[in-house]
Order: sequence, then structure tokens, then C-alpha cells
Amino acid sequence: MTMSLDRSLDELLRAVMDGEPGAEQILFRQIRVELVRFFSRRAEASDVEDLTQETMTFIVAKLHKQPFDLTRPTSFRSYVFAIAMFKLKGGRRAKRRRDREPPPLPAGWWDVPESRPDEAAMRLQQTALLRTALTAIKTVYRRALESRLRGEDPQLFADAEGIKIETVRSRVSRAWALIRAEIQARRRTARVTSPISVTPSKRPSS
Repeated sequence: MTMSLDRSLDELLRAVMDGEPGAEQILFRQIRVELVRFFSRRAEASDVEDLTQETMTFIVAKLHKQPFDLTRPTSFRSYVFAIAMFKLKGGRRAKRRRDREPPPLPAGWWDVPESRPDEAAMRLQQTALLRTALTAIKTVYRRALESRLRGEDPQLFADAEGIKIETVRSRVSRAWALIRAEIQARRRTARVTSPISVTPSKRPSS
């Protein structure tokens, strides 16, 4: 009897765990076939092989490090494609970042008085500062924070990165700390270089 598509990867994985000869080779070959089909429908042709290899490398490393629990509610096939989708989205975001430069700080943003800020100008300033600060921190911290800001599942992000969920939370916290420090440093630099930061000379008495 032919195995159904929804259960094929799970049954192959069980065969691997049971020590069936040749099962591991067949499993990874089948995963590759399904990943190529998956990425071919969703990514540019030039990216399919790279995405497939990246996803395969992660899955193989994950399985060798910690066997998949077949008793969990999520099937192994669903797990494979959840990782594939995560890698696909990550590739798209990376490409968008490469295709555009980070927005520059608006000219003269330091001229907005902090004691009586114009709300629109202040929002523009804060947004520009945040985006610029994001590009200045380490990638591992930025990726964790960006995932959190997009509202993604922290556990899925942890699985895709091969780390514990506690590490995800730690990286998000560290990212915010680095961003605050970066923004404060930029504000101090702006005040020093701004013309309004220079103490005006006293006008002679008339």
C-alpha cells in the first residue's frame, strides 16, 4: 500500500529511528525533493538551491543533535515545512535589506526642542533613529528583535536558529539595550556637532 503524502516523511523518520537499513538516505532524499518543489513555487529560480541546502543543513544538524519527537502534536512533515517557510521569509527579508539602504537621519532633527517637541517631527526622529540603530547592532541580536517586532512565534524562531527559547528572550533584551545605547550615542554626537549646541557669545551692551 502506498503511503499518503501527509505521512510519508513521518513514516520514513520512524523507519530511521527503528534502524531500518537505507531509511535515512531515503528520508533525506525525499525531504530534498519536497523542499525543491516547495521553494520552486515560492522563490526565484536562482534562490531555490541555496534555500534548499540551507534548510536541509539545518534539519540534518537538528536531527543529529536531538531526535524529533514523533509523539508531539505537530507532524515531522509540518515541522520541515515550518522551517522551510521561516528560511524563505528570512531570505526575502535579507534580499530587501540588500536592495535598499537604511533610511538616513532627517536633516536637522536635532533642532526639535526636546522640552516642547512637535509630535510628528519627534515620531519621524524616533523612527529614523530606531532603523539606523538596528543596522548598527550585531545580526544575531537584530534578527531576534525583528522577529519579535513582527509578532512571530518565539519557539519557531528558536528552532530555526538552533537555540533555546531562553536565548531568544536574552537576545531580544540585549538588542533593546544596544539600541538604546546607540540612540543615546547618536543624540550626544548630534548635540556636539549641531550649531545650536555652541554657546553664543554675549552681545556687547549698547
